[in-house]
Formats: sequence, structure tokens, C-alpha cells
Amino acid sequence: MDILVQLPIFNDDELMNLSQNNSQNDITIFYQRIDAELIEKKNWTSNLINYIDENYTNPNLSLKEVAFELGKNEKAISKYLKETYLLSFKQYLNNVRLEKATELIKEELNSFKEIAYLVGYASSNHFTRAFKLRYNITPTEYKLSEIDV
Repeated sequence: MDILVQLPIFNDDELMNLSQNNSQNDITIFYQRIDAELIEKKNWTSNLINYIDENYTNPNLSLKEVAFELGKNEKAISKYLKETYLLSFKQYLNNVRLEKATELIKEELNSFKEIAYLVGYASSNHFTRAFKLRYNITPTEYKLSEIDV
């Protein structure tokens, strides 16, 4: 998934004020600070996505655990996911799990119950409900549709 970084927005008055009231050195420092903030945000958001991708199989993975591991607060993570993907943490995690599940279903090596556990669902019933909610078909119907292709 692509990582989006929100840039600071300045109106014309703010930029004019900045250039009129500050030396070139102050302006350079100002933009260096913005660059550093953007780099830091890109790093932690990249780490967030990587952490979820590496740990989605843990059925107990939670926003609290992710925040602790990344040294960020839960609110910052939730805000980033909502602004970037329009999803809550739980929705994002479920999407990752279900995308991985579709890959496993296509491979046809595991039962649906095994796939549910492999992608981090504690029960196959919960997996089936989440799958149907996301794709509007059951895992069985998905598998049959893949065979027909």
C-alpha cells in the first residue's frame, strides 16, 4: 500500500509574512524543520504499515500493542489511518487479513478454517463474517468464482 504524507498548508498571507519578517536563514531553518517533520512522519507511518504487515497473523494484535511498539499514541495512529485510508485501525487490520486470505484461497492448499487462523482470526466463523462483509460473498463462493475464471 502506498503511504501518503499530508503536507502543511500555508496561505499566501502566511508565506508573505514569513518572507517579509524573517531573514533568508530563518526561512531556510523553517523549511528544514518542515522537511524533518515530514521525514519523521513518513518513517513512523512506514513503520506502522510494516508492523501491521508483519504481525497481522496475531489474533490479539491491537491498536494499543502497535502504539506501544512504535512509541506512538493510539490517537495519532488512528488519525493517520482515518485520514489516509478512511479506515479505523480495526478496519485496516481486517482488510490486510482478508487480502492475505484471498491469496491463500487462490493457492488452494488450506481449508478455510486453517486460512482463518493463518491470517489472524481466532475463529473461522468470525473470518467468514468479515469476509462476507468485505466482499459480499462467502469464502466458499469466492473460491468457486476463482475456479471459474
